Amino acid sequence: MENQEKMIQCSKCGATIKESQAYCNYCGSINILGAEIDYRHKLDGIKNDLAEMGDDSEEEFKGTLKSGTKFAIIIISVVLGIILLAYGVYVISEKIHETHYDKSYNEMQEIFAELDALYEAEDYDGLAAYFSENGEGNYRIYDWEHSHFVSIYSYKKWADEDLERYKNAKDDEDKKNAKKWVSYDAVNLFHYSVREFSVNQLTEEEVTKVQAWAEEVKKKMLETGMYTESQWEQIVGSYVNEDGTFPNIDELDKYLEENNLY
Repeated sequence: MENQEKMIQCSKCGATIKESQAYCNYCGSINILGAEIDYRHKLDGIKNDLAEMGDDSEEEFKGTLKSGTKFAIIIISVVLGIILLAYGVYVISEKIHETHYDKSYNEMQEIFAELDALYEAEDYDGLAAYFSENGEGNYRIYDWEHSHFVSIYSYKKWADEDLERYKNAKDDEDKKNAKKWVSYDAVNLFHYSVREFSVNQLTEEEVTKVQAWAEEVKKKMLETGMYTESQWEQIVGSYVNEDGTFPNIDELDKYLEENNLY
């Protein structure tokens, strides 16, 4: 009676797999024990092939053995390299996942409560700073119900800062660069205040605030003489791709150059 192969559980997804499998056929995770068994089977196969070369002459056998040994070393190196590479990718992906999503439900509720307190106090600078410092390390904060509102506020904050840079520019090049960035911030702020996909993610009170911010930034730009009313209407009317997305900063720079808006 044949021995039944031992079954184990995948350390990643818990599925039942054969002990000799190099990878889980459910989630694709590497099974180190199975990979080692697979490697040993391949090595045994090479040894068997070498053992079957008994009819060769002694010199031929030595040459074949030498060639076979080199081939075996290459095969072993390749197999080990693949195993190490797969394991390395797995470890890196797990670290990335842990880094970005390592907060428990209870921890996130505490963070959301902290964000709610800042929101209720209308401390939008504090919220923007929190997202700037923690956004890349914890993607789950974007599950907070007002995260889109904070992202839009960032454009208003940047526009105000770039307007100050424009008014206090050291030279023409600095002034041109500040104008490019304040235009980029203001155009994005304007479109986020009226586009349906954006407005649908905001409360009615937030929509009113965002639209007021857009008008405030526009008024400041006109007061500085950066644009005339008609020039600004030209920019916000043209600065949108056919698919509804916004061009990047380099494309805006080119647009302003080609339309003599600097």
